Order: sequence, then C-alpha cells, then structure tokens
Amino acid sequence: MRLHKAGRTGVPGPEGTAGDIWAGLVPAMLPTDIADLSGRAGQLAVVLDGLRAPGRAGATVLTGAPGTGTSALAVHAAHRCREDFPHGQLYADLREADGGPKDPLDVLGWFLRALGAGHHDLPAALDERAQLYRSRPAGRRALVVLDNAVEDRQVRPLLVDGDGCRTLITGHSSLTSVEGVRLVRLDPLDAAEGRRLLAALAGPGRVAAEPEAADRIVARCDGLPLALRICAARLAAYPQWRLAHLADRLAPADRRLGELSLGSLAVRATLSRCHARLAPTARYAFRVLAHRDDGSAFTARQATVELRWPEGRTEEVLESIAEVRLLDIVADEDQLGYRYRPLVRLFAREQPGPGPRSGPGYGPGPRSRPRPRTRPDGTG
Repeated sequence: MRLHKAGRTGVPGPEGTAGDIWAGLVPAMLPTDIADLSGRAGQLAVVLDGLRAPGRAGATVLTGAPGTGTSALAVHAAHRCREDFPHGQLYADLREADGGPKDPLDVLGWFLRALGAGHHDLPAALDERAQLYRSRPAGRRALVVLDNAVEDRQVRPLLVDGDGCRTLITGHSSLTSVEGVRLVRLDPLDAAEGRRLLAALAGPGRVAAEPEAADRIVARCDGLPLALRICAARLAAYPQWRLAHLADRLAPADRRLGELSLGSLAVRATLSRCHARLAPTARYAFRVLAHRDDGSAFTARQATVELRWPEGRTEEVLESIAEVRLLDIVADEDQLGYRYRPLVRLFAREQPGPGPRSGPGYGPGPRSRPRPRTRPDGTG
C-alpha cells in the first residue's frame, strides 16, 4: 500500500498535518442552513424519512433543473436531523467552479482527515482510500452530504455502508445508475408557491400590496427559487423600489438574465455550469434550436429537420442536453417532446456561434463528453 508521506512534525508543508487539526473533533461540515423553503414541505418530508427510517439502505438523491434549490433543501434537511447523526456530518461540493467533477480521491482525503486520519494514514490509490473511508464510520451514525454531483463514477467511492450511516446526494443528473438510490425530484414553484417564497423573503406586506406585480416577478423568474431569492434580495437592498418597478426591469428579454444577478448569486452562472458539461455538438444544437420561432415544445423529428442531422444522432444529442436539465422532456399522447424553459431559452440564444441557418449543414462533429481526471496509476 503506497502512502502519502507525512510532513515534519509541527512544520506545515504540502502534506500538512490536517489529521492533527481534526483530532478529537466530531465533523460538523454542513454549510449554513437556509430556513425558508416555501413550497418544498412534501419533498422535505420524503428526504427526512429516507434519512431517519431505520434499516433503509441506499442513498437519497435530490435532483432538479438548475436553480430549483436542490442544494438548499439538502442542507436544510441535513440540519433538521443533525441529532440523529451524533458521530458527524460530512459535506462536500463535488463540482468545480467550471462545472466539471471534483476528483473523488481528493474528496476522500478531506473526509478521512475529518474522521481523524493523518496524512500518513492516507493511501495514494482511490480503491484503498475508499476502503479506509468505508471502515472509519462502521458502527457509527454519520451523515454524508454530496452536493452538486456530476456523474456516478464520482459518487460511488464516496458512498458509506452500515445501518447507522446515510448519504444524501444532489445533482442535476438523476444518477439512477447508482444502485439503490431513492429519487426526490424538484420542479419549479407554481405561482402560489412562488408568491409565498417572495413574501417570506421580501416581506408579506410588500407582496400583499402589489399582488399583480408579484405574479409577474414569479412568472419572469420561471418559478425558480434561485431567481426569486435574487429578486427578494434586490428588493431588500432597495426598500424604495416597488415590486412593479422590478417586474418592469425583468420584462425586456435581452436584460432579464442580467437583472437576475446579485453578489455571488446569478442565474446565468448557474446555467453556464451545466452548459459547460455539454459536448460541442450538443452546444451547437442547444443554441440553434433555441431560435425556433414560437418557443413551443418540439419533437426529435422536428429537431432533425432543423439541424439536418440523422434522427438517431439528434435524439442522442437531445437526451444529453436533457440529462443536464437544460431541456425539459414532455409527454404528448404517444410521443415525447422537448421544451426550453424561458430563462434557459434566453441563455441559449445569447451563446456565441453562427446563426441557426448560417452554419454548415451538419454543425460540429460529434465528440464525447469530457472525462474526469485520471491519475497516473489509473485511478480517478
């Protein structure tokens, strides 16, 4: 077994002494809780049941389109049941800033150090590190939250076993290829739920005074909790604003995504991270199909005509876009269709590239999606 070399005692270095820092501490790695989750009571109850039910095997996966609040719900649920897991709560954001997957080898290192392992205890190989990780919480009650998971290969080494341990995962992909997962899906909020969230964050009096403007804000946010939180934060920052003023600012399509940004919160940035996961062929189709005139749902056959591709290739590309939740799949009697949500359509239309009919007939050539980093020893 190859081990990372430990640094000199008391001298910080590349290998560090994080194991000593964590010694004697119970891991409490959860981010700050978001208390208000209007419209998510049903999903919260399902998640809590999955975490607390005795003898329940498998992980719970919260999945939804970008901006639907999967991370906020997962963190809130984890805080609600902290006392059920007295031996620790581990948390990791599995997504890099550019939308790619973090290396599970690195995440295992963080978790093992939080569980008391020193650098000299960390195997260099992924499989050995995963085995040590699964052994550490054996016989204990611990919760692991894996936020923003990108793919199943990233998640598998991070799953914990044992009756007392539970894993909660969030991601835009459903991760149904992971054995035993329990899916909880989040959709955008409906009009009433959106109004309640806006009222909870911006103040019930302001929303009650301008219900029509509140409805326009919810509609122009596509019912996305992220977008509504941004709007509520802007209203809180500018108490002189009426809701109608903000609704009017959101009306022009060419400035809407720009308006839905405040500090580190931005709808465009959230969509960009999903878009970065698409292969060049899928990015081309995503941009071109957003320029269809009416913006209604379309079938794979209609997309084939627009793209001038073979139908099988078109279906494969559309499914890859839907997998990262940048397209909705809708059922219409005996056929499936695809639909852009309004904010996603605006985002797709602003992507750089040739116009829908000015590029070559077959667009860019196919290319597989980016693969995760691979270690020299073949792990990763």
